[in-house]
Amino acid sequence: MNRFLLIDDDEFEPIVVTRILANKYGYGYKLDHAKSLKKAKKLMNKHNYSLVLLDDQLSDTIDARTSVIAVRALLNDTPLIIISHDIEKEYLRDITVTQGVPVVHKNDLPDFVYKAA
Repeated sequence: MNRFLLIDDDEFEPIVVTRILANKYGYGYKLDHAKSLKKAKKLMNKHNYSLVLLDDQLSDTIDARTSVIAVRALLNDTPLIIISHDIEKEYLRDITVTQGVPVVHKNDLPDFVYKAA
């Protein structure tokens, strides 16, 4: 069974991602949701994931400049994508920030998930 981790402080986002995953996997997946990096670290230490979806802005003080480094340190070979409503932010176009992690607009997430996972 595929297991996914969504790291996003928005309470509505798991509903959207659940619909996307259900369209591809039916009931053959599990989605875990972490609203913070602290919770995400606990989950990543406990489970193996097929794909991790990381919102670029977790709070007013935590964005991809901080979160990508923290999450990648725990991933091993698990694919990671950064999701955002605004992929034109300057720091999201900076490879030193994203570390080569794909940045996907949230509207394009279904197409990307169908290909990536």
